[in-house]
Amino acid sequence: MTANLTTNNSIFLNRVPAWHNLGFVANRDMSATEALSNIDSFEYAKIPLNVEIEGESIETGAWAIVNKTLKKFISTVSGFYEILQPLEIAESFDNGIQKPVETLGFLGKAGEKVFLSWKLPAFDVNGDEVENYALVSVGYDGKNGASIHLTSVRVICQNTFTQAINESERNKGKIWTGRHNSKTLKEDLTEWFNHLPNLIARKTEENKYTFESLDTYKIDDTATLANVLFNIYPDPKPVPDYYPPQIKARKEAERELLAEKAKRDRLAVENLFNGQGTAINATAWGLFNAITEYENYVRVEKKPAQESILWGNRANTMLKTLNILKDTCISKK
Repeated sequence: MTANLTTNNSIFLNRVPAWHNLGFVANRDMSATEALSNIDSFEYAKIPLNVEIEGESIETGAWAIVNKTLKKFISTVSGFYEILQPLEIAESFDNGIQKPVETLGFLGKAGEKVFLSWKLPAFDVNGDEVENYALVSVGYDGKNGASIHLTSVRVICQNTFTQAINESERNKGKIWTGRHNSKTLKEDLTEWFNHLPNLIARKTEENKYTFESLDTYKIDDTATLANVLFNIYPDPKPVPDYYPPQIKARKEAERELLAEKAKRDRLAVENLFNGQGTAINATAWGLFNAITEYENYVRVEKKPAQESILWGNRANTMLKTLNILKDTCISKK
């Protein structure tokens, strides 16, 4: 696992250190501008790209984004590209959100991304505390613009950044996306920061209601449990009859192996749900915990589990589970 921080001191953390033991760990709440002043921060610039032909400098019409502080090239962009400086982001955040920063940092060898997160109200579901964060991400690589996300992940490195973005996009937690070719990018971000407190309060209440619905929705009959598990771990689709016989036979053999694997997954989770798991009750929330326990700790595969849990197949299964259970519970209300 790599932190992929720009420098060893290019991340701010509020009180709680990260696994990589890098960056500045504050012992008190700080604003975004104060947090930025305590770490390695960078300034970016857009400069014209010229080529030299037979001693003559010729304009290409393209521009380069560079990290002026580190004197490093990042990407090639058009002349319409607008730069959001990290200090501008921090100042807009402090004026609009007026909350302490939880984490703030730069990712990539040349500082290709900056992120800023802050804590949202947590809530309790049957004794389990659900943490919530808001995350701002701004890219300087010509591919990633600015965005705001809701996530349950505390971003402290490249892996957790990727996990938070994936979770947000798959779980309808992306609130806003801004493009760098917009002349109003800075103003738009400022407006969103001013608008976010009320929106986040509403979203938090919606999330709380959803999770409380999971905890009150009973799954106490075998038919309901079997149906939900089959939706989460379905059998593969049959091989079409029009396939050539040899290919069809090979595909059928592969399908049987996958179907057997899905059956084992369903049975393993069912056993966890029915008493073998850790503090699991007969509710949708209990089933969600049974599946997260299975995907995080019980499932045995040859490949390393860590990346799969963060953003691979295991992460996909857990997010799929949450969405299926939410749809099941809310549709029954």
